[in-house]
Formats: sequence, C-alpha cells, structure tokens
Amino acid sequence: GNEARSLEMKSQPMPFVLLSLLSAFAVTAQGQKKDRGFMNGYPLRPVAINAVKLNDGFFADRVETHLEVTFPYVMNRLAPFIHNHHREADLAKGRPAKPEIEFRGGGGLTLARALEGAGYSLMCRKDPKLVAMMDKFIASVDDIVDETGSCFFGGAEASVVYYWATGKDKYMKASEKIAAHTRKEFFDAKGNPIKEPHGHGGMEFVHARLYQGTGDPKYLEMALKFAEMRGMPKPDGSIRNNPKFSPQHLPVDEFNEPGGHAGSFGWFASGLVDMAALTGNPKYTAAVDRLWQNLVDTKVCITGGVGGNGGIEGFGPPYYVHRGGYNETCAASGQVFYNHRLFLLTKDAKYFDVMEIVLLNGLLSGVGLEGNTFFYINPLEVNGHWGFNMQHQKGRFPWWKVVCCPGSISRTVPQVPGYMYAHSGDDLYLTLYAATETEAALTSGKVKVKQETKYPFEGKIAVTIDPAKDGQRFALRLRIPTWAREKKFLPGKLYTFQEAPPPWTIQVNGKVFTPKMEKGFAVLDRSWKTGDKVQLDLPMPVQFSTAYNRAVAYNGRVAVTRGPFVFCAEEIDNGMQVQRLAVPQLPKPEQVKVTSIKGGLLDGMPMISFPGVEQLEGETLENREFRVYLAQPLKPYEGKTRPATIRLVPYFSWNNRGEKSMTAWIPHKVEAGKKGEPLPWVSASKEKAPVSLAGNVTAITLRNKSGDAVKIYWVGYKGELVQYGELDPGGTREQNTYSNATWLITDKNDKPLGHFITGPFPASAVIPAKN
Repeated sequence: GNEARSLEMKSQPMPFVLLSLLSAFAVTAQGQKKDRGFMNGYPLRPVAINAVKLNDGFFADRVETHLEVTFPYVMNRLAPFIHNHHREADLAKGRPAKPEIEFRGGGGLTLARALEGAGYSLMCRKDPKLVAMMDKFIASVDDIVDETGSCFFGGAEASVVYYWATGKDKYMKASEKIAAHTRKEFFDAKGNPIKEPHGHGGMEFVHARLYQGTGDPKYLEMALKFAEMRGMPKPDGSIRNNPKFSPQHLPVDEFNEPGGHAGSFGWFASGLVDMAALTGNPKYTAAVDRLWQNLVDTKVCITGGVGGNGGIEGFGPPYYVHRGGYNETCAASGQVFYNHRLFLLTKDAKYFDVMEIVLLNGLLSGVGLEGNTFFYINPLEVNGHWGFNMQHQKGRFPWWKVVCCPGSISRTVPQVPGYMYAHSGDDLYLTLYAATETEAALTSGKVKVKQETKYPFEGKIAVTIDPAKDGQRFALRLRIPTWAREKKFLPGKLYTFQEAPPPWTIQVNGKVFTPKMEKGFAVLDRSWKTGDKVQLDLPMPVQFSTAYNRAVAYNGRVAVTRGPFVFCAEEIDNGMQVQRLAVPQLPKPEQVKVTSIKGGLLDGMPMISFPGVEQLEGETLENREFRVYLAQPLKPYEGKTRPATIRLVPYFSWNNRGEKSMTAWIPHKVEAGKKGEPLPWVSASKEKAPVSLAGNVTAITLRNKSGDAVKIYWVGYKGELVQYGELDPGGTREQNTYSNATWLITDKNDKPLGHFITGPFPASAVIPAKN
C-alpha cells in the first residue's frame, strides 16, 4: 500500500553479474577497446535501469504490475512457442539442413519482443526463475542455429539486452550466427544488395543494437547498408513489394514525411536515429528531424497515437488523424523509442515531450490496469456497439491470433526507469518526473538525486541533491514540458490550448530561482552542497484544445487535457451514450472540478467534471451507423438540449469498467470560422500552397483588396492547379467549396501571391493590399 516499493535488484547478492549499461567495454576487430554500452554513440546517456529506484507512485505501480502480472502472463501464453524450440532442438541434433520452425499468427514476433522485455525486466528486478527459463530456451536456440542461420530465435535486440542484464552471451552469439546468414542473404560478396528487406523493416535498428552489444563494427556496417538500400530498384527490375509499407521506396535523404505501416515506421525511424548518432552523418540527422516535424505537424493524434489508415495499419495523407482512429499499440511503442532516441541525440526536450505523451496515453492505454488484457488498436471514440477492434469482440482481449501488441508492451514498460534521468559531462537531466532515487557519475563526481512527487497526477516535484563533495559544480537541467510553457499540449501545429498555461516556478533552498532556458530545460548551473533542495511547480489546470482546421475530424470539437494526460468521457460515468454530450460554451475555471476517484481499479485517479448539455435530437443521435474510422465530422449539433454534467477520466484508463461508449473529442460550437470571418491569408513568401484534402461542403467569399487583377486556382488533391477565373481589383466572388480546400491566388503572370485554406464554416477570404 503506502510502503515504498523498490524496483531495484532486491535482497541477496546477485548470482549473476548485472552489467552497467553505461560502462561495458569490448575489444573490436581492430584490437581497440570500444564502448558497447546502452545507447553507445549518443551525446546523452540514460542512467541505467538498475540504477534507478522507483518508490511509490504512478510509474512504480505500472512497472510493478508489469513485473508481477503482465510479463509472466505473456510468457505463459507464449510457452507453446518456447516448447516448440525445445522439440526442434532435439530434432536438430541430427543437423537437418533446414529445420522447420513455424510461429503462426504473430507468435514469433511477439516472442521476439517479449524476450527483449525479459532482459529489461531482469534489469528492474532479479528473477532466478526467469533466468532459468531463458537459459533453457537459449540452449535450445543454440542447438538449432546452424551455419545457414535457418531459425527464428527472438531477435538481436532480445539477445543483446539479455547479455546486458545477465552477462551471459550465448544468446548473443546465436544472434551473430543469424547476422552472418543475413549478410549472405541480402548482400553479395562485394556488399551489393541482392534482396530487399521484409516489409516490417527494422533491419537498421536490429543491427545497430547488435553493434552496441558486441562492439563489432561489422554490424554497424550492416545497419548502414540496410539504410542505404532504401529507394534502390530491385536487382531483377521488378516492382518493389509494398514499397510504401516499410517504408523503403525512397532514399533516406528524400524522405519528407512518415508513411506506410505505422509500427514499422517507428522501428525504421529509430534505426535512422541510431545511424545519425553512430555515424555523425548529417543526412541522417536531417532526415529524422524532418520526418519528426512532419509527424507532429500533420499525423499524430492528441494521445500521441499514430496510424489512421486501418487498411495498412499505417499513415494516411496529412491531417488524416480521425476522430476514432486506429493507433496500434505497436506503433506507440515505436514512437516511444523514436522520440527517446531523438532526445538523446539532440538534448532537446521537445522530443521527450512527445515521448511522454505517447507513453502515458497512446501506449499505456494498450494494457488493462490489471495487466492481463490488451488493446491492439487505441481509438479515441467508440459508440458502444464496438466492432472497432480487429478481433471483433467487445473491449480488451486476453489473447488472440495476432498478439504482437502484448509483446510491444513487454519490451517498453520495463524500460521506464531508464527514462527518468540522463547525463553528459557535468550536465544532469531530470526528464521523467517520479518518486525516484538514483546516483549519476558526472565529470565533476558522483551525484545522488531523490525526487518526491505525485507526478504525473500532480505538478509539484521536490528534488534533493547530494553531491560527492560540497561545492561540486554542475548543471541540473529540469524538463519543462510543452504543455506547461506553451499554448499547446504537444509540439507541432495540430492542437492549440484555448488558454495559455499559468507560469511555472522553481525554488532553490526556499528562494525563487529564475533559470535560463535551453531546449526546453530550465538550467540550474551552480555549486551544490549536500541536502540542497529544489522545488519545481508545474501547474496543471484543465485545458481545452482545438485542432488545426485541416484536421477535419475534429472540426467543432474540443479535447480535454490536464498535465500530460488526455481525458475522455465514458458512459459509465455519464449515464448515457457519450456521443449525446456537448459543451456549447467552454466552462469558466470555477466551473471545472477535479476530484479523486474512490475505490475500484481507478482508485486515486483524477476525474474532471464541468457543465455541458445532453443533445436530445439532431444528427448525433440519428447517426446509427457511426464508425470510429470517421475522417469527416458530424454536422454541428442542433435542436433541443438539456443541462448535463460532463465527467472525464484519464484516457489510458478507459474500458477497465465495462464495454460501452467513450469519446475524447467533445462537440463544441467553436466561434472561430463563422460565416463572414476572414480566413488567414498565407503569403507565398512564407509557405508553399499545400494540396487540398477531402472535407464537407462549405463556401468562401473572395474579396480582392490587392489593387491588381488576380487569378484564382483550386489546388487539387494531387497538387494540380485548376483555374477558377480572375478577380478584378475590388471585386467580390462567392465560391462553393469544401472544408480543407486550398485556394491559391496568383498575379496575372501566374506568380503565386498567397493562399487560403478553408475551414468547416462559410467564411470570407480577403486578398490583402500590397505592402
């Protein structure tokens, strides 16, 4: 209950060596010592998982549930696959040329990820039974991996992490045999590619990890070869298989936006960040940042979930985020890895800000609070009739034929202690706030840090500093999240708060301290002594966000957040199908209540309530064929209403109390964009006119105040220009159109002057006078 739960290695001395993730070394092929620790090559290093003690609180509870329930549950369900290895190991003693080992229905993929989770779980806590099970499995793997490498064995990531956790390298040596086979399978004797990788990709990620584990540069070379293979034609001249699924249809330096399968993109992008860190090649650094910026500007849900196209479990066109959404749990896991690596590469908090939102909302929603039920996809709205998830059953599933997502949970949650702190030289970064204790080795000496906080539910964080010696100088860097310092929940232009957040504050030893800000961190660069106290206060008001008007699924709606959490309305708390709820006017601060839930699985979690209305008629009720993959909004609610209190709970906790309706976006009559209000004019000198997107019927009234005649073009869905005549100086024209349409204005010689993007409501579009 209230006792501190240590997630460090417990009780007696360990019977095996837990290698430090920061200081392991190996001899490379050139005979030189090479650092082969976790995140080798990155400017920032995370403090090791086993070096962070989690005390009571949100993150301790989630990791504890993983260790006690989720991971044992997943491994027990995977037992048939592990036993299959044992049987095949017996057969393989006769050394058949090609052992037949099958993992149908995603079991092999799940096993690979779960086995990686085994290593991270062992870093959190000693478990002799898990070590014994893993060693038995590894023995069977070693028996059946011959020189052809014809065996699925769980992936290099799993073997390297297990080596880091235990010091046992038998599994990793099996990975190296597979890597030798992979080299022969994909490259000729001169190193030229002869075969494209599987659609799920991730080969850069895999071999970078093997390089980090062994220190052998040939694996970094392989990772680079796979990265450089992107965009090359197939050797036989045939069409590439699913070229945009992986994505592998363009060279790295031509990738401008995320595409294809959202889960595969996360692994691919993580591998590219590894390449940027390990090689220093600027084209990889530029590519990963370019892809990230496009992602946060056009393709991410407010929960951090990605992948709106259920047909390929992947990305659609820009702003195709959907009110319901697809948002596979595996894709959220990939985004955690991608953003964490970007932060370690750049030291910029904006990437960690996205990672935190994904972790707390898009990823943790994928596992039930009890730890033994899962979501494959994570929609932002369901109407109670369900059928939204691929297994065609209500609510969370205990297991089913494609179980890759439980494996992704297993490999991600136990890494949470390693997300708390990072360091470089004499800079100590506090990144993910939680009740924790650790010790970090800085250039100036060791520093002990203790945090006391109820974050992420509350924003007060008390930090105690104990340096190795009084007077030790270093910079303590405290992350100030985007939601606490900007008028938006996430980096990017998709979502905007209706009110700016209140100021955050820092005190040092009881006195107000005004730090300088660098890349989203408050920097406290000073001489420290034992017992110094730092108090960070991040206010957590309830915030209402609207979406960029091109995300038409959210037109006329608001999302509710508090701190790093997205909130949603569930039928169990509101006594009605939540699609009937609306908030015609945003409540005043004194009308918004935050209370603590008492009892049940959500005990102690915050509940938000404020006044709204129940819709008694109109399209919302009549739309009986509602589908959660809806890219278009319903019409603004109309007709009769009656007062109602709207109650919301943290999104990650939904569907733990029954399978009924839920929504994270609530109808709201947004004042901006009403008929007659001018649309923003975007000058051609600032931004190229984007393509139009599908939308609802609306209209604009063009008014030419430029002083010259102009031409009017509609920018088509593929970027084609369709002329709609000319407009004389002072002229006016009403034009029927769709929301999300782009209207380009040029001079008489077709030189672009600027453009308008239509919103959900009829509006005027004023072509301004020349400067």
